[in-house]
Amino acid sequence: HGWPRPVRDAWHIDAEGRLDLLPLLAALQPGAGADRAAARFHATLAAALAAWVEHAAHSRGLRTPAWGGGCFLTSLLSLRLRQNLEQAGITVLAPLRLSPGDASIALGQAWVALQSLEQ
Repeated sequence: HGWPRPVRDAWHIDAEGRLDLLPLLAALQPGAGADRAAARFHATLAAALAAWVEHAAHSRGLRTPAWGGGCFLTSLLSLRLRQNLEQAGITVLAPLRLSPGDASIALGQAWVALQSLEQ
């Protein structure tokens, strides 16, 4: 059926740039069906994260974030978040050949360490 609309007013970004998702948890409707509730949760989470990244990018003058971590193994979340960010004019750097999980983050840290040793 495609993506549901994000839940309205289900997150807040405060003056310090902190994302508050507690309204999302309160907005999930019990009895709406697990599939529908999960889809609305992910759609809203992707919208909230995109708004958060967009807020941070604008406040710091950045347009190209990089992401990694196990949460990006969730293909629905990472796909929708990327779409939302690209619609906002933000380019995302994401792993292509390796998983975005902890092992790849460790590999990246090792690469940075190696580069600092060679200088």
